[in-house]
Amino acid sequence: MTSTENTTASYSGMDRLLHRLAFAGFPLQLALADMEDRLFAADLAESRPERPVFIAGLPRAGTTHLLNILAASEQLATNSYRDMPFVLAPLIWDRFSRAFRKTAALRERPHGDGMAVGYDSPEAFEETVWLTFWREKYSEDSISLWTDEDRDPEFETFFARHMAKVVALRSREGGIQTQANRRYLSKNNSNIARLRLLPEIFPDCRILVPFRDPLSHAQSLHRQHSRFQKIHADDPFARRYMASLGHFEFGADLKPISFDKLPGDKLPGSPDRPIFWLSYWIAVHEAFAALDRESLVFIDYADLCGRPLRSLESLAETIDIDCTEAMRAEATRVHAPGTYDLPDDPDFETLLPTAQALYGNLKCKARTLLPIQ
Repeated sequence: MTSTENTTASYSGMDRLLHRLAFAGFPLQLALADMEDRLFAADLAESRPERPVFIAGLPRAGTTHLLNILAASEQLATNSYRDMPFVLAPLIWDRFSRAFRKTAALRERPHGDGMAVGYDSPEAFEETVWLTFWREKYSEDSISLWTDEDRDPEFETFFARHMAKVVALRSREGGIQTQANRRYLSKNNSNIARLRLLPEIFPDCRILVPFRDPLSHAQSLHRQHSRFQKIHADDPFARRYMASLGHFEFGADLKPISFDKLPGDKLPGSPDRPIFWLSYWIAVHEAFAALDRESLVFIDYADLCGRPLRSLESLAETIDIDCTEAMRAEATRVHAPGTYDLPDDPDFETLLPTAQALYGNLKCKARTLLPIQ
């Protein structure tokens, strides 16, 4: 298997070797990406990163559900697990790997949330692009915010070409929509650190920001962190695998994003306590609430679960895509997240009203969905 969210126990020795080769500092992938630009110049000439759609939110807020729904549209194109491990050169890797591709049944991902993934499941791996070009943003303990002044022409050119390559690859596989009618779709939780920069780079983008009630969300984050701490302790390869892809949301290499009000290295308590994750939820969502950008679309996960078809129709209109039967079928598979009792922690109970008030404010922001002009 080649996926961050499948267990790595099934990886063969060749799988592990390819992964180490692909992510050994990224020079090989960058060289292949440059070669790819020349080899597939004609394909890329037809593809433009117009009106990209980014899904960005804290993990456990419904970002994967949103990705699965929108990826069912023939108008959007995103990565799949087959693009691993040479994610920066997807066209070359696709041509090379076709000779030994495997088929595999879906299997539950290690999150223990009942979601099953396989080689052809959608997933965006673009954090590798950011990690390659912005190493200085990733410290030992946290990830710094990007501002609207963090412009880098070399990065922006590479990122636009990468998006075009994903669109070209998915279009070639589908054989239905032309590249001109397809748009790039991304799910990247870490893009919550770039909500000011992305609209500067892509003025016509839409950024979908799902959110979830703080009581259950904070405890779900806490549970996943504990789960991945054990996974990383039991399987060092799994830890290296996630770190090489820039997945620092949980586990041994946890790197909270340093929002201005509450930097990641100053969160109260230990990540082993729910109060840490509730404090982080507040820091993240206060930053969300302070943003007033037309490109941002806030989505209450409770509405998506409770009224999936109505929410989907509104969302499709907002991002200007057709609402297909495949998307409707995927939307009906969305299930309500688990509920949690209040933890036995006085600090958590004291802080919860602040989080709940903020949640109410975000629910009001989520009621305004505007179509792209």
